[in-house]
Amino acid sequence: MKNVSFIMLSLSLIFLFMLSGCKKEPEPSLYDPNYVSGAQPVIEQLNPPDSAYAGVGTIEVSGKNFLPKEPYNEYNQLYFDNVMANILQMTSTKITIASPSYINDSIKVKIAVRGSDKFSEPVIYKLKAAVDTTFGRMDDFKQKHVAYSIATDRKGNVYVSTKVETNPPFGQILKINREGEPTVWVEKTNYLKANALKVGPDGKLYVAYALGRIKEIKTIDLSDSSIQETYATFTRAPYDMDFDQDGNLWVATQTELVKVKTDKSKESMGTFSVFLKSVRVHEEDGTTYIYLVGQNFAKKLQRVWRYPVNSDGSLGAEEIILSSTKSDSTEAFYATWLEGVKINAITFSADGKMYLATDKSPDALIIYDMTTGMYDFQYAGLIKPKLEALSWHGNIIYATQQNVGETDSNVLRIDVGKAGAPYYGRQ
Repeated sequence: MKNVSFIMLSLSLIFLFMLSGCKKEPEPSLYDPNYVSGAQPVIEQLNPPDSAYAGVGTIEVSGKNFLPKEPYNEYNQLYFDNVMANILQMTSTKITIASPSYINDSIKVKIAVRGSDKFSEPVIYKLKAAVDTTFGRMDDFKQKHVAYSIATDRKGNVYVSTKVETNPPFGQILKINREGEPTVWVEKTNYLKANALKVGPDGKLYVAYALGRIKEIKTIDLSDSSIQETYATFTRAPYDMDFDQDGNLWVATQTELVKVKTDKSKESMGTFSVFLKSVRVHEEDGTTYIYLVGQNFAKKLQRVWRYPVNSDGSLGAEEIILSSTKSDSTEAFYATWLEGVKINAITFSADGKMYLATDKSPDALIIYDMTTGMYDFQYAGLIKPKLEALSWHGNIIYATQQNVGETDSNVLRIDVGKAGAPYYGRQ
C-alpha cells in the first residue's frame, strides 16, 4: 500500500508540474503611459467661402495643426462627408485641394492628421453642380431629339433646334424655361435642323438653315411662334450669324462672310479657302472685331482669326489667333492641341477669355487665353464630346451636345460663375 501511495503522489506532482508549465503568459499591454496625442487639427475657413463647384478648380482650406509631410494624403485625410479630397499642396496652416466631384448642399468637412487622436470639428460647406446634363429633360420625350443650334432670350428662356428621330425624321424648335422644363415651341419645321439660332434686337428669333435650293434666314416672333417671315436669302448655306452694335447681322455662309444691314441689303465682306463654321462679334479696348472659325479638312486645318471693323464699316487687316498647322501663319499661335480637333463654335467671357465648343476627347469645352496663349479644361471630366453650339446668358453657358454617332444628345447648363461678353442681339 505504501508503494501505491507513493506512486499516486508522484503522478499527482507530475500532473501539477505539467499544468504549471502549460500556463499561458499574459499579452503585453498596448497602453503606453507616456503617450501624448498631437494637437487636434482645426479648420478655420474654406475659400471660396460657403460653396464651390464640384469637380471644378481648387479649394483652399485654412486652419492649424496640419502635417505638411509627403505623401500629403497619407499623413492628412481631409474628408467631404465620406469623400476624401486630393491634397495638391499644403503647409501647416493651409491646404490646397482639387474640388471633389461630389454634390451636396450640407457637407461636413473635417480632417484627421497622423499623430492626433481627434478629427477636427466639422465645418459645413456646399459643393454645387457646375454642369447640369439633364437641363431640358431631353430623355422625357417619347421620340428621340438630336439637339443642334441654341439661343437664349432676355428672360433666360432657351430655344433649341432639334431633329426628331422618327421615320421619316422632322425638325422642331423647343423652348426651355429657366427651370429646365421644355415645351414644343414650333411643332414641325420644313428643315431638319437650323444651323444657327440667334435672338435679335427686334424681339424675334433668327433661324439660319438650308433646304435644297433654299438657303435663308427667317424670323420667328417670340410672342407668337406662328408668325414667321423670310429675312434674307443667300447663294450659299448660312452656318452661323451674330449681331453687331448697330443691328447689322454678320453671316458665315460656307466660304463667304456676308453683312446683312438693318435695311436688309447685303454686302459681301470676303471669300475664303476654308469652310466657315462660326462667327462672333466681340469688342476689345474700344475696337470691334469679327471673329471667324474656319476648317479645311483636306489640309487638316482648323483656324480662328479676326478682323477689326473700321469706322466706315469695312474690315481691317486679318489677324490669326489660333491655327492647327504651323505653316498657316508665322504670326499665329500654333496650337498643337488643335490637331485633329473640330471647332464648332466660339464665345467670350466678359474678361476676354475665349470659349471653344469642340469634339475634343475627353473634354470638349476649351477655355483659351489670347493674352498668354494658354488653354485650359475648366470642366475636366464633366463635359464630353462633342459640343455643337453655345449661348451665354448671365453666368450660365447653355450648350448642345451630341456624343459619338449622335446616340446621346442633350442640352447642358454650365454654371461658369462669371458673365459673358456683351451680345448685341439680345438687348
